[in-house]
Amino acid sequence: MTTPARPPGSVLVTGAASGIGRAFARLALSEGATVIAVDTDAAGLATLVDEAKGLGGLLLPRVQDLAAPGAAAALWRACEDDGHEVGTLINNAGFGALRDVVEMPPEAIESMIRLNVLALTELSARFGAAMTARRRGWILHVGSIAGMVPARHFTVYGATKAYVNSFSFALRAELRPHGVTVTCLTPGAVATAFARRAGVETFEGRSVVKMLFDHRLVATPERVAAAGWRGLRRDRAHVLAGPGSGLAAAVARLVPASLLPRLM
Repeated sequence: MTTPARPPGSVLVTGAASGIGRAFARLALSEGATVIAVDTDAAGLATLVDEAKGLGGLLLPRVQDLAAPGAAAALWRACEDDGHEVGTLINNAGFGALRDVVEMPPEAIESMIRLNVLALTELSARFGAAMTARRRGWILHVGSIAGMVPARHFTVYGATKAYVNSFSFALRAELRPHGVTVTCLTPGAVATAFARRAGVETFEGRSVVKMLFDHRLVATPERVAAAGWRGLRRDRAHVLAGPGSGLAAAVARLVPASLLPRLM
């Protein structure tokens, strides 16, 4: 099977300062791409700029909080104003919290939904429209196995990722006739800063998520990004990557959703 060339134009990666997003940015840079790297972490983006010098390509860092109201529109306008034709969009930015919903500050819930759901959706719609007009483009969404198997304590995060998974498959059906590929990457546990930020390390209850991290049953971000990149290039609808991903897919097919929270 012939692997299609990357669509012309820039590669836009959200959540690019660390983890899976950083690995995606490095992959694109190594192929000589112009990469627009978006993140709230200015220091992380600065180190990525240094790394990019030895990889080829051109890195354009942008410090921006995509959870802020109007952020997706502002990013779209900035790319338009700077003349960047985005041929590949990688919606990777997101965060979670391993705690009960009633223990979460309302502003944290709103921020998570804004970033994981609203920003991803609007960026896909805006850049997807331009790709449709050109009849070529790639979009990759980083979903999660948490969106496949509802789990206690990961209630809000899992729900946002269930949206991402569902949205990705439906968007693929809409854009495919126009030459645009949409791929959903659903990793299992990955060795990134996500666990620390989500409170996995300090969580004291029972959780499959915590068990995976405690026993180091995790994939590297480089391995996960490489799997997603290959899947996107091969026009795959769905890419499972990392420990637990295959099991989660099987459990989601075999066990009623109403029973999964207790099982997990």
